[in-house]
Amino acid sequence: MHHEHLDLSAPIARKLNSISLTSPEDVLPTSVVDIPSGESFSNSSCTTHDLFVLTGSVSCANDMYEAGTYVGQADVRRIIGGPEGARLLCWSIDTPLNGGPVIERPEDRAWVNGVTQGTSMVSMNDSHHKVILTSWQPGSRMKPHNHPGCEDFFVLTGEIIDGQDRYPAGSWRRWRIGEIHAPLSRTFTRALVINGYCLPDDMSSKDVDRSYID
Repeated sequence: MHHEHLDLSAPIARKLNSISLTSPEDVLPTSVVDIPSGESFSNSSCTTHDLFVLTGSVSCANDMYEAGTYVGQADVRRIIGGPEGARLLCWSIDTPLNGGPVIERPEDRAWVNGVTQGTSMVSMNDSHHKVILTSWQPGSRMKPHNHPGCEDFFVLTGEIIDGQDRYPAGSWRRWRIGEIHAPLSRTFTRALVINGYCLPDDMSSKDVDRSYID
């Protein structure tokens, strides 16, 4: 089991700080990064990331990205901490930039019903792997299932329960290939889901059935 928990209410660090959620040998390296106001992300060893703004804001090329914004294929050398700094969930990607970043702001989202009753979702990107924002009403429950690739959950609000394991807000969990899980929520919950990577060579992220991600 690969699981980490962070206190999202803690103040943003006063200097650039990165907490790795994955092991060095893992694919899709993932971390939570604090960027103080006016500072850049320029010391990252990988220049292209997907990122989700957890708290605060960042600017990039004269655009401001507030909390809740997803930026896919971001050139992090251009990311600057906003007036109060920012806390970001970041995952490194090896896909070359193709036409600039993908931006998904909270006010632009079109929610649709998920396959599981009581859930809804927004698909934010599936160009190199799937990035989905999900909402769970109290009592929502998924059937036991697994995936042809890996799947990551980051709980933004509420709590996800899987068997005897509980994942409150600030929890990150990676389910490995074939690992059976059946998450449920007893309170309103919102989580970021990343999957469609570590797939067999003959499968792309677009081939992952929709029922895997709701």
